Amino acid sequence: MRLCVCANPGRYVGWPRCARRLLSPAERGPGLGMPTRLWAELSTTMGEPPARRIADYYDHNTGRFLRFGGSREVAAIHRRLWPPGVTTSDQALRQIHLQLATWLAPALDLPTADRLILDLGCGVGGAALDLAERLEVIVLGLTLSRVQARQASARAVSAQLDSTSGFVVADFQRLPLRCQANAAYAIESFAHATDPQRFFAEARRCLAPGGRLVVVDDFLAEGEAGARRAWPWPRQRWIDRFAEGWRLGALMTSSQAERLASAAGFERLACENLTPWLRLPPGWLLALLRFPAMVRLPSSYGESLAGGIALQVGEQHGWLRYQALVLEARR
Repeated sequence: MRLCVCANPGRYVGWPRCARRLLSPAERGPGLGMPTRLWAELSTTMGEPPARRIADYYDHNTGRFLRFGGSREVAAIHRRLWPPGVTTSDQALRQIHLQLATWLAPALDLPTADRLILDLGCGVGGAALDLAERLEVIVLGLTLSRVQARQASARAVSAQLDSTSGFVVADFQRLPLRCQANAAYAIESFAHATDPQRFFAEARRCLAPGGRLVVVDDFLAEGEAGARRAWPWPRQRWIDRFAEGWRLGALMTSSQAERLASAAGFERLACENLTPWLRLPPGWLLALLRFPAMVRLPSSYGESLAGGIALQVGEQHGWLRYQALVLEARR
């Protein structure tokens, strides 16, 4: 798979000039145009089933995710974190951005050509734009969804951050970049990987020695944590329902992810359990919500809701944990 296409085929929408240099001259079209060869490969690239399935999922549902679960103002569809002192929904959505700024900041003084951060699975750009402004860096966001790339690019223009942020349709397992970035992060996108080992290998290729990679996602708990079943299904059936509903391909424990990262050239700096900062529905409500999760629903959005219920059942019983894996590229 070769994925390097623009949100708007004809221009690098929102890409700063220095970012355009990350593609080799042979891959760039004339002037600011699309890489002609890569654009010609679009139909082959995006037609491959795993990438297309995930792209369709987000193309069809991003609007609903923002309307019913995320925030248009924050431009985020990831989880809310509620540490002490956080009192509003928007603060809870931005909390992971603050954590990322802390984890990534030490890598920004590396002697690379640009202060560059990669957002591997950028959604509609909320985290990327927040970090571009907060850390005064260039942030390049990648997503499989054309809908998300267009929305993120429009938000960058609206926020007057289009000179320091850019968004493209691309696969983080086949990064179309020639760069030595300072850092990269993946918020709730790593679990979509069909080849997690390739995810880490590609991230390492694009990071300078000493660069940082932060993976924030849902991981399986180590061992056989928690009860073996939650009426009416056993543990594994709930986990499978979560993975099916959210189109996941790489559910694993954090220690399994660490081993893959180590093989790709990373050292672990930290693994933080963020689960205590989540807010789960009351037990009685979650018990009622199990019923719609147990039937096959007719739309991908309905399936996503069912997957979210299964995720909360897994968190309630200690089968799943929301964790942040902080890694450093070996020097």
